[in-house]
Amino acid sequence: MDDDGAEPQEATEELTAGVKRSERLIRLFLDLVPGQLDALAEALDQENAEAVRAHAHKLKGSCLAIMAEPMARAAERLQHDAAEGDLSHGAALVEELAERFMSVSALLQQELAG
Repeated sequence: MDDDGAEPQEATEELTAGVKRSERLIRLFLDLVPGQLDALAEALDQENAEAVRAHAHKLKGSCLAIMAEPMARAAERLQHDAAEGDLSHGAALVEELAERFMSVSALLQQELAG
């Protein structure tokens, strides 16, 4: 077990452990992602599959930059579904993304404090 062994289990599930994230990148993620989630939810409400696809793609990139892989996978599923014109799972995926963001955000705040 390495130094990361003391972290809560959810840290390794939501964020890739052992990755050095810059303060600037963390702050950018925390500042931008809530707006990205809002834009995604709005596009879904409007049943605009192309906008959902574009917003999900952008969100996926933000998640990958910070190494929040489970959140990135959820965004990728939504991106793929929207590209196929299927928004039937959109609400559940947006909810999952919002929940994952809450967890990721808390973990990133801990990194900033540490």
